[in-house]
Amino acid sequence: EYQASKSGESLFAILKQNKLIALYALIMTLYWGDYGQYGYRMPLDMGQIHGDRGALIYGSISSLNSITVVLFTPILTRVFRNMVSTKKCITGQSLLMVGFLCFLSFRGIIPAYYIAMFLFTLGEIMSTFVEGPYLTQRIPASHRGRINGVMSIAQSVLQGIMTLVVGGLYDKASPAVAWSFVLVILAVAICLTLVLIPTDKRRYPALYTK
Repeated sequence: EYQASKSGESLFAILKQNKLIALYALIMTLYWGDYGQYGYRMPLDMGQIHGDRGALIYGSISSLNSITVVLFTPILTRVFRNMVSTKKCITGQSLLMVGFLCFLSFRGIIPAYYIAMFLFTLGEIMSTFVEGPYLTQRIPASHRGRINGVMSIAQSVLQGIMTLVVGGLYDKASPAVAWSFVLVILAVAICLTLVLIPTDKRRYPALYTK
């Protein structure tokens, strides 16, 4: 019922009727901005800790990302097929948080990097499950493409700003301050998702009935 075409209404009217879409977009922007730090901050840390070996270590753990995606996407798809999108969202965020904490708590211990990458990737898979279905189930088909386009632009801009801020903190303050900022941003995303879960159920009750 939420996907019925509303061709005569403007994009802003649709967003006004579906305010949770903006909250969801903010959550995912914060999440993907944080996730991107694995390809931005982690190589710098590994180079600082391991010197010339850092690039080789990072390359090997990045390979684990691809392997995990191939092997575990069908497994997780089946295991979590009945879980609602919002709970998949917070599961992905929680796995990313645990992965970051694993990396930061055991910096310099190479096996811990592989565990962290495995957790990152599981979180990535869970979050990828959410993006398409969440929007398509809640947005009229007539406005889906426009809303996706606006979200993509907004997310790219905000993620770019976040990367600049984290980079500035890393250079001008310290790696510890930069990573603290990353963890705080992810914690904010998790808190917002905890707000989204019950609110979404009240706003879109038909999606929660079998």
